[in-house]
Amino acid sequence: MSGMRVMIFAFDGSRNNPNLPENHVENAVVFTGTHETNTVRGWFVDEINNEQKKHIYEYLGKRVSEEQICSEMVKLAIGSRAKLSIIPIQDVLSLGSEARINHPSRQLNNWQWRVTSEQLASRRIEMLGKLTEDFNRE
Repeated sequence: MSGMRVMIFAFDGSRNNPNLPENHVENAVVFTGTHETNTVRGWFVDEINNEQKKHIYEYLGKRVSEEQICSEMVKLAIGSRAKLSIIPIQDVLSLGSEARINHPSRQLNNWQWRVTSEQLASRRIEMLGKLTEDFNRE
C-alpha cells in the first residue's frame, strides 16, 4: 500500500494535503481517524480551531454541526478512491472524546472503551451499510 490517509488531518487549508479526498491514491488506506487520535466528533468539538472548521465548511459546501460531522467524514472516507476504507465504530456511532481509545502520551486509562450491544443496534450501523452499498465497497 502507498500509505495512510487520515480524514481528520485533511483540513489544514492546503489543497496539496495528501489527506484530502481528491489527493487520495487508489493504492492507499483511508481512515476517518485512528486508534491514536480522538474520535471525529471529539476532534471537531475539542481539538480544532475556527480556521480549521472554516476549511471543513468550505470543503463540504455547508456548515455542519457536531451531530453531523461524523456522517460527513464517513461519507468522504467511504467515497474515496483509496482501495481500503476503515471507519472506527466510534465514528460510525458519532461518539465524542469519551469514546477515545488511546492517548499515546498517557500510560494509564487507555484501551478502556468498549462498544455495547445497544450501540451495535443503532440506525447509524444501517447508514454505514447503505453507504457501503452506495459506494460499491465490499
